[in-house]
Parts: sequence; C-alpha cells; structure tokens
Amino acid sequence: RAFLLETCLLDRLCAPLCNAVTGRDDAKEKLTSLERSNLFLVPLDDTRQWYRYHQLFADVLRTHLHETQPGRVAGLHRRASAWYERGGERPDAIRHALAAGELARAADLIELALPTISLSRQFTLLLGWLKLLPDELVRARPVLSTGYALTSMACGEMEGVKQRLSDAERWLETAAAAPEHARPAGMVVVDEAEFRRLPGRVPLIQAGQALARGDVAAA
Repeated sequence: RAFLLETCLLDRLCAPLCNAVTGRDDAKEKLTSLERSNLFLVPLDDTRQWYRYHQLFADVLRTHLHETQPGRVAGLHRRASAWYERGGERPDAIRHALAAGELARAADLIELALPTISLSRQFTLLLGWLKLLPDELVRARPVLSTGYALTSMACGEMEGVKQRLSDAERWLETAAAAPEHARPAGMVVVDEAEFRRLPGRVPLIQAGQALARGDVAAA
C-alpha cells in the first residue's frame, strides 16, 4: 500500500525511478508482484521495464494520497524530477518540478530545454509551462523572456510579446554596460550559449512581430 501511494504520482513507472522516488531498493520485486496479482498495473513494453497504473486506479490513489498525506506530495514530485533530470529527460523533469512547486528550478530547466522543444515545435506544451511561472521569475531571465516571446507568437498569442522582448533588451543593454565578465545584479542566465545569441535573435523576433502586423517596412 505504501509503495502504491508513493508511486501513484508517476505517469509511467520503472524500477530505478520507483526506487529513487520511494527511497526503497525493492521496486523491481514490487512491480513484478503487482503485475502478477493483476493490481491494475499495465506493462508498456515487452521486456517489462516500464509500466503504468490503470488511469482510474491512479486517480483513486492520488486522491487518497492528497487527502491523507498532503505534506509528502511535493517531496515525491521533487525526487521524480531529480531522477528525470539526471537521465536527461527534461520534459518529465520540468513537469514534476512544477508540480513540486520548485518554480525557480523549473524555470532553469525550461530555459535549458528551449532549443530542443522549439526545434520540435512543441510550442503549446512550452507555453503551458511558461504560464505557470511567476512573471517576476521570467522577467529576470533574458533567455527565458525571449523564448516566451517566440513561443507566444508561435501560438498566436501576441499580447505581452513586446514586453518580453523589452525585458530581454534591457538586460542586454545592462550586460553590455557592465564591467567585463561581470553579471548584472538580478539577471539570471542558465544557458550561456543562448544568451550570446540574443543580440541577433531579439531583432529577428521583432521583425516577425512587425510582419504579423503587416508592417513590412519595419520588418
């Protein structure tokens, strides 16, 4: 019962992930036992490495967990996020970090995931994550602000794009005026390579914004 409650927040389960989340070392045996007992565990591959709980069963478990042990929920999400991050699976790491309420860490992970997620054109997913972050957290991060502007445009949401780009430009100007190798106070950059691209990227997004308005000359 404890194992079920500690792992019900996971959309899919494997033994190493379950061990990391629960702090146990017997997840493989537990998963095998649950499958043999036909306890609503669905295998996701032929090698029995990944599973998921039946959706209705998972919903019941999650409701019970939130009602009886609400103080444990954030910690379980936090451990799941850390496991996914170590494995380089940023989307799952981001999702669990947001669920854990670790918004600054989620912002770091989203910034690092921006190039890959944008390249795969998963803009709706990306915009959903960004909308869960406090505005002040985004505005302190020029790379994230620029990514937010681009993502909003890609999703057809033009409101706020100008402000996001203005925030990024303000940080670029502040950084340019700062002493060499000094970081302006209050500015947060996680992806240094993307930050170095911003002086060219911001005008390109502004040109796209002008084209969306039909202002070819400005573009």
